[in-house]
Amino acid sequence: MNAAQGPLLIVEDISTITKGINPTTRPVIKEWEFLKSYRGRIEIKPGQSSTQISPAERLLETLPADQKPGFVAMLKHSVLDRENIRAELDRVRGFFRNSDPPA
Repeated sequence: MNAAQGPLLIVEDISTITKGINPTTRPVIKEWEFLKSYRGRIEIKPGQSSTQISPAERLLETLPADQKPGFVAMLKHSVLDRENIRAELDRVRGFFRNSDPPA
């Protein structure tokens, strides 16, 4: 690149760089495989959340009054996250109930 071109690539530069690259030869993740893997990852998350929430709920009882509001807010956020994960898991499971595996 010469100084007259500046930092931007011109169209000829881009076509030279991408010459011979065929985007259709790149592997494509199929929705079924992706969601199968995703389901496996999110199936463990509600249990992990519960494992974190239960001790936090017990700890809440022992906190001084001035620390409780912040802790309660954090705990509510964690519970909401767990509910969102469960809803997402239900959506993904519904996909598999209503879809046939690829041939």
